[in-house]
Amino acid sequence: ATNGQPQDILAASGVEIWRCGRGIRVDVNDLLRRVEAESLSSLLIEGGGTLAASFIREGLVDEIAWFRAPILIGGDGLPALGALGLSDLGQASRWRAVATERIGDDVLDTYVRV
Repeated sequence: ATNGQPQDILAASGVEIWRCGRGIRVDVNDLLRRVEAESLSSLLIEGGGTLAASFIREGLVDEIAWFRAPILIGGDGLPALGALGLSDLGQASRWRAVATERIGDDVLDTYVRV
């Protein structure tokens, strides 16, 4: 039985859940140690802009699957990508679009690191 929380529902379905870090923040180094210990070669990261930025900042992302919906929420929404700590545009990571797919009214863009 679960209490309806997403992690409980996933665990009841046989999904292994790792706790990496304290509180609500993910400790990227702790997570990567677990990934290495499990001999995994790829990792799907779904989370907020802060988590995404932490992996991009460390150069740990090879591919981005970016979903867009025809909805404009402006500054009232949450950022898709948090601060990267760039002091100039030359420090920005570069990406190449490799695929675009319509899924209903949404669009899935796939990018790979250049």
